[in-house]
Amino acid sequence: MRWDRTGQTIRGVYLDSAPYIGRVVESRAKYGGIVQHTVELFYPIRVFNDKNMRNRIIIEENEPFAIL
Repeated sequence: MRWDRTGQTIRGVYLDSAPYIGRVVESRAKYGGIVQHTVELFYPIRVFNDKNMRNRIIIEENEPFAIL
């Protein structure tokens, strides 16, 4: 499927706060047709001074990212 990015490596800036790079482990079309991707990060990120580091994030297809 064209929107399925499973297995692709992507990079971007999560929530305009933290640069990331990782591999898409799941793509799915949500109710209403919006596509979201679960990204397993190569390096953990911290978002908005949160004390916890994130190893996975969820982004939507309409957010800016680059396919590597």
